[in-house]
Amino acid sequence: RLDIVPAKLRVIVTVRPKYACRHCTDGVTQALAPARLIERALPTEGTIAHVLVSKYADHCPLYRQSQILGRTGIDIHRSTLADWVGKAAFHLGPVVDRLAEHLKTSTKLFMDETTAPILDPGRKKTKTGYLWALARDDRNWGGDDPPGVVFFYAPDRRGENAEKFLTGFDGILQLDGYPGYNRLTRTTRKGGEPIVVAHCWAHARRKLKEIHDRDKSEIAAEGLRQIAEIYAIEKDIRGTSPGQRLSARKTRSAPLVAAFGDWLQTQRIRVSAKSRLGEKLAYIHRHWDDLQTFLNDGCVEIDSNQVENLIRPIALNRKNALFAGHDEGGKAWGRIASLIETAKINGVEPFAYLKATLEAIATGHPKNKIDDLLPWNFKPIADGLQTPLTKFVFFRKRTGLSSPLDHVHLIECGFSHSELMGMSEAEFCFWRDERLEYDQLVAKAIKKQTKAARAAALAGALATGGSGALAAPGEVDGARYVNPRAGGTTTVSAPVTIEIKGNVDRDVMPDLEELAERTADKIEERIRESQRRGHD
Repeated sequence: RLDIVPAKLRVIVTVRPKYACRHCTDGVTQALAPARLIERALPTEGTIAHVLVSKYADHCPLYRQSQILGRTGIDIHRSTLADWVGKAAFHLGPVVDRLAEHLKTSTKLFMDETTAPILDPGRKKTKTGYLWALARDDRNWGGDDPPGVVFFYAPDRRGENAEKFLTGFDGILQLDGYPGYNRLTRTTRKGGEPIVVAHCWAHARRKLKEIHDRDKSEIAAEGLRQIAEIYAIEKDIRGTSPGQRLSARKTRSAPLVAAFGDWLQTQRIRVSAKSRLGEKLAYIHRHWDDLQTFLNDGCVEIDSNQVENLIRPIALNRKNALFAGHDEGGKAWGRIASLIETAKINGVEPFAYLKATLEAIATGHPKNKIDDLLPWNFKPIADGLQTPLTKFVFFRKRTGLSSPLDHVHLIECGFSHSELMGMSEAEFCFWRDERLEYDQLVAKAIKKQTKAARAAALAGALATGGSGALAAPGEVDGARYVNPRAGGTTTVSAPVTIEIKGNVDRDVMPDLEELAERTADKIEERIRESQRRGHD
């Protein structure tokens, strides 16, 4: 049977006790606070990632998320959620910029644009902004470059925006028939050489389909039949190499395209240019040269359906959320949607990716390794989680100490400082999730021991050699905790070391520290008494 456990919210409390050594001059020591993406704010990086995925992948507006949280007893206004989204988008900006740079190194890209309603408070209504999608998807011919998409926000649909977004790209661009792209093919183009355009056969087909559905035109039906024959060849060669695709197009598709061109010219002579059918035929004629680009390059697709499919989530979010609050909200929309959609087409779970990426940014991910944070570099690990290919540095930042005091701050994991410093994130997650539960059970057993029993066990061990250990029932091998009050060891005029072994709950630590200190004082007094008598 299939069961479900609803999501649970939890409050994480970070305890950072202060410690000082009575026998040294280092002063008070306290571990650094865990790194946060939003300083002094409520959400963890996982909470922020959940809000982003709910809004931009699951299309749940912020006001609905606020209501869902309210049902669990958490009162967070949608304006607060919007603030989290904006700050996350700001921090993710460099990753999106690097994603765009990577895409523009390709030899062929797709581009399309869609509306993004933006609130215009001064006019008491919304204005129409645009999200311009720049996409790469070479999977149909087995390309080596991973697929990806970047959404650029602009307040209007002018062709200047496309020219600016495509700065540095000099390849083939697959797009629809929007006239704003015409400036990209001119010798006066800014930001690069004139671009080679490949127009979309799906748009050409759509023009004839509209006429056929409305007027039942036999001419339109014949055009649709001929286009269907061309698409049947594309279906046969999908997944083959560029060379095989090009060869099949030259031998099989080119004659069909030439026949369609002759048919098109014949129908344009017969049909009035001012009729609905005449206007649709004129559209195809205007883009006829660019509709044949796919015949000369096996890497070019017959249409731009790939980028249109990537735009559909934008339309769903637009339908549910209605509008963005301002132009900056439009930019945030584009940035986060870029990473989520790129993660999805690369088979990466968006929440796991965003959570780990935000955590890496919060802990100071190196700028020169930003490629590690791109969605296609996000790999699954052994315990089912996923993580960017970066060195896990969180605990290095949190425990920047070199003394055994570090053990106190790592008590919940049961590892020494040196062990943790060499630990990967995957290893840490495993020990945190799998071993901590067992450690807590052992800690409960230790709690049940009486002070007298602990004192007797420790005194008996110390009586034989000047050092000893308190063994806990069910002690876990490898868990070692030291006395923090004396800098990890208690040293007097003769070598005396007291170690407390076992998995110790924080509530028990003060009692054990007091016990260890009293015992050390007694041993020190015995040693001094022995020295006064002239004994070793």
